[in-house]
Amino acid sequence: MELTRDICVRVAMRWSLFFAALGVLTAFLLLVLLKIQALVTDPVPESLSGIVVGLATLCLSAALLGRLAGRIVYLSGNNIAVNLVIGMVLALVCLIISAVAGCVVGVFLAVSKQPSFVRSTPLEDIGVLSLLILFYGGAPAALFGLLYGVLVKVTLDRKMKRRPAAPIESASR
Repeated sequence: MELTRDICVRVAMRWSLFFAALGVLTAFLLLVLLKIQALVTDPVPESLSGIVVGLATLCLSAALLGRLAGRIVYLSGNNIAVNLVIGMVLALVCLIISAVAGCVVGVFLAVSKQPSFVRSTPLEDIGVLSLLILFYGGAPAALFGLLYGVLVKVTLDRKMKRRPAAPIESASR
């Protein structure tokens, strides 16, 4: 079987969405380990909107950037070194986009409802929260990105080695 752009895009997007879901699970486990899971399990209404926006943005960016990653994998010829770089960049960019989007919504909703909450500027709050998310989520995202690169390579190699099924001979001779 020949490697086509559509196959690369489909494989890359599926793995991207899988690792986005795995990243969400990992984030929750990190919150449990840090004993601050109440941020997610019992959030204030303002941060709940930020969490929802962050998760939606993560899924959307994983799907769209996963498709783009598939095109790049196709153009690179499914090279493992390129796949590893693509995986790491994809994971970190998805983390950054979703962290910033969720923090922007959460901070602005908190500021609009409770102006006394703000001791600094909203931009500083967004920056600090985003950097905290990146600090704790960067290493798992990078590891998932490397695993993404390997699994995309292995999956595409297996798809290329599959041969079309032999025609079934009729039972009557």
